[in-house]
Amino acid sequence: MLVLTRKPGERILIGDNIVVTILDSRGDGVRIGIDAPRGITIQREEVLRAVTDANLAAAGAQPEGADLIKAALGLLPAAPAAPATAAAAPATAAAAPATAPAVPAAASPVVLPAAVSGFLADQVGTDHAATLAHFADDATVVDDGKSFAGRDAILGWLSREASEFTFTSTTVKTEKHDDARYTVTNHLEGNFPGGTADLRFQFFVSGGRIASLTIQP
Repeated sequence: MLVLTRKPGERILIGDNIVVTILDSRGDGVRIGIDAPRGITIQREEVLRAVTDANLAAAGAQPEGADLIKAALGLLPAAPAAPATAAAAPATAAAAPATAPAVPAAASPVVLPAAVSGFLADQVGTDHAATLAHFADDATVVDDGKSFAGRDAILGWLSREASEFTFTSTTVKTEKHDDARYTVTNHLEGNFPGGTADLRFQFFVSGGRIASLTIQP
């Protein structure tokens, strides 16, 4: 394992096309931004493990199904095929079922567009210009039933949210509806009324930037 010490604003280059940027450090957490090609899958380990555990739990009633899921995820080697010369079963043996029980397929991780992942990484920081850069010029944001249209209005919304509350945000679920529409569910903890909240961020992406964002419980 290569261990590096970096300061906020400094970067780490991986190969020719992956850049890891240290955004800031606060308390016991460090925020990073990752720029990578669209074909590269980026997942937090705890989220991937949660999906894996859920699929294994669904297959728990069928031990052979759980083994197949583990093998597909690289957690268990696939069972070797039976030797071709194996002796035939006795004619009086009970016939095997014609088809094997269905096994739930493991969910494929959702790869978010760079504009969406960039917004999620930047929204809890103080560099509002960097967060605003992920939006199209004519983008709209709907938050708590209020609409903000255009970059100037969105910048005001970002500044007001940052000055009014301090919070942390953890992604608990990502959904891809098509190549333009994504929904991300985040768990927020902070000094806002109630202290915790689960919010759904509904993105519409066009031309590589966020064209609209609707935030609701």
